[in-house]
Amino acid sequence: MKRSIIPIAIVFFSLLLSACEKYLQLEHRSVADVESFYKTSQDAIVATNAAYNPLQEIHRSSQGIWLLTEVASDNTDDTDVSIDNLTLGTTNAAVSLAWQYHYLGIARCNTVLNRLPGISMETSLRNRLMLEAQFLRGLYYFNLVRLFGPVPLINQETQDLQQTIPSNLPARASEEEVYAQIIADFTAAEALPATYPAADLGRATSGAAKAYLAKLYLTRKNYSQAIVKAKEVIDSKVYELLPSYASVFAVNQKNSRESIFEVQFFIGAQSGTGNFLGQNLHELFAPAGSGSSVTGVTGSNGVGRNIPTDELVEAYEAGDPRKEASLRTSYTNTSGNVVKVNYTLKYLDPSATGGTQGGSGVGSSNSVRVFRYADLLLVYAEALNEQQGGSLESLEAINSVRRRARAGQPTTLPDLFGLSQTALREAIERERRVELAFENHRWFDLVRTGKARAILAQTKNIQIRNTLYPIPERERIINPKLTQNEGY
Repeated sequence: MKRSIIPIAIVFFSLLLSACEKYLQLEHRSVADVESFYKTSQDAIVATNAAYNPLQEIHRSSQGIWLLTEVASDNTDDTDVSIDNLTLGTTNAAVSLAWQYHYLGIARCNTVLNRLPGISMETSLRNRLMLEAQFLRGLYYFNLVRLFGPVPLINQETQDLQQTIPSNLPARASEEEVYAQIIADFTAAEALPATYPAADLGRATSGAAKAYLAKLYLTRKNYSQAIVKAKEVIDSKVYELLPSYASVFAVNQKNSRESIFEVQFFIGAQSGTGNFLGQNLHELFAPAGSGSSVTGVTGSNGVGRNIPTDELVEAYEAGDPRKEASLRTSYTNTSGNVVKVNYTLKYLDPSATGGTQGGSGVGSSNSVRVFRYADLLLVYAEALNEQQGGSLESLEAINSVRRRARAGQPTTLPDLFGLSQTALREAIERERRVELAFENHRWFDLVRTGKARAILAQTKNIQIRNTLYPIPERERIINPKLTQNEGY
């Protein structure tokens, strides 16, 4: 396997990440290696694949984004009480790693965009790979700006590999500037293919670019554009809801027609590469000490993280099968005793290999569903309702999600004449919570709708200092131009 190079950007440490056919490991190499690489189309593919790789650590890590998006919300509790109670400081590990991995991804995207034009290769392949890099850069920045607010914009490759810390590190750009860059990247990525052959499943698509634009416009309260982009995805007929909600998360349904974008994981071995790292969320979220009695995986233990709150358990309507597909409130241990504890079920994978979580060659090869068609339908419903008030089209979008969850049975939402704009707004919020539980949307939804402070003060009895996370102190020491968010 060829190895590539991580150019120094705002990421100041070496991360040796997992390798696979699509997401390849990068290592720091010499300047001579830089010049000898980026010569062939295969080099271009390797470099582009590497730009996807940080998404794995963002989603699989024990300090992953789920802490900042689920635990910090009213959906789950965790042993990290500083995030659970939002008393976290500027040195919190999950916050620091979120910053570092996202900027690592951005650095790799910038490398692709800078280097590929100089490679003699098929023009259509070069263009597609560069558009994939733009999509990924947009995604990394979209997460960053929603987590931290104004962040530095770094869109050029840093090529001085002898310089440990670049002297020209930028200050934080405004949110408007960051969003303008994200829109430019996602808009360019709309020219990506709509679908791929089996060997390339998991790559960014035009539908993913449009879907993220719809969510971005919803976040920015540009409802008319959110409607336009969501409708383009719907009208493409590329995506559909799977008949069974529970089956959406099965290993044999990864990259299904419901998935708009997923983070890929692989386990096993390939000649010359060693073992691949799978994701270990099935073990991480199982009750502490539950072992194989919950995961069904020999050698598994259970760590007890991301614990569903009682409020979330109660948020499901009676008879909603999504509750049984998403969480449990007890399990029977190997001694036959019932242990009452809430835990997340959605990421369980009986086909996973057990052992120390995160170890080489163990874990689940199941993808993490990052953006599903059900999410897009609810984005569409929300934008329509905010733009036009209660409408049949908005109601139908939410009811299509509800019908699938109930295997086609009638929904309990009233028709248009009994549902005001305010009532439909609340119904969409509830629907998003139970449909997308544990999929890393709840914090963003609470902040976007302006309800984070009120809801968390009520459900967790905590006062939010800020709906943005702190700029990691380590980054501010390295780059004194970085100002701190209020309250930290």
